[in-house]
Amino acid sequence: MFLNSIEPAIGVDTEAINYPRKLVVLFGCYGSNGLITTDQGNRPQLVHGPIELPPGFFPPGGDRELEKESPWIQTQFMQRFSENRRQVAGAVAKAYTFLSRNYRPGDHIVLAVDPVYGKSTDLHLDAVEMLVRHLYYGTCPDGLPKVQSMGKGDALERRMPIRCVLVGALSGVGSISAWSKELTFKLAPRVKQIICWDFVFESSQCCSTRFDSEGVVISREICFTKQGFNYELRRRATEHIIYHDDYNLPVMDEQALVWTHAFSSLCSETGEALSLDLRQPCGTYHHELRKYQNQWRSGDNMLVWKLSRSEDENGS
Repeated sequence: MFLNSIEPAIGVDTEAINYPRKLVVLFGCYGSNGLITTDQGNRPQLVHGPIELPPGFFPPGGDRELEKESPWIQTQFMQRFSENRRQVAGAVAKAYTFLSRNYRPGDHIVLAVDPVYGKSTDLHLDAVEMLVRHLYYGTCPDGLPKVQSMGKGDALERRMPIRCVLVGALSGVGSISAWSKELTFKLAPRVKQIICWDFVFESSQCCSTRFDSEGVVISREICFTKQGFNYELRRRATEHIIYHDDYNLPVMDEQALVWTHAFSSLCSETGEALSLDLRQPCGTYHHELRKYQNQWRSGDNMLVWKLSRSEDENGS
């Protein structure tokens, strides 16, 4: 329906479809409640976590302000910083072990994190970024044996593709598009898709971005709703990425499409607010704007905007 989801064709018996197996690693307060946690059945999924880390410790004024402090304070900071790094490395090693022991070619790896302490001081995002690098380059975290159950051979043979990274926030990130771009610069081209969302008082927003093999954005989709703390928005955004129990999926029968508007433009005509990223190739882009009413039993309106390269409109 939106957020780059791929719906089964009308009339297809979904119970007869064997969906790809998911390997999901949860960080922060992203709990496993409501998720399928077994690899039996037609929606197999194994879940690790949630992995919880303490708040990161950073000097209020940055490194320059730290230099003005006494040697004792500097020593305390370095000890705390080293402890943070050790905890992050330990969390990454456990997640990597889970994935390397269970991964089979064709599995979809999904990393999900809900920052607990705010994105600027949250170690969970640091752990995700470190884990992404290990999976993409086929390297092994320090302290783990080089040969895992599936990881025999060189680094290229140990690489595990990442289907999607899910990132949520409760602290208010401002522009969801800008935050998506920030995550893109950190994670692309190592992941195929990034979905991020933000819940603040009286509003929720969500952004889904897909990438090609070179890490160039090929589509971006953004949803806005006035319903604050709308966890149904998160479930709808992730239902085709991770497997939820049926009773935890939002009911969509009550939604109604109010209007839709579509148009095309050249890359030079795409405004900064709606642009894909600085590396977008020239060509024709397809825009679609939709408004829904009475969304997911809440009675609130929702605005959905999508931008994609025209040649990728029917892509997966």
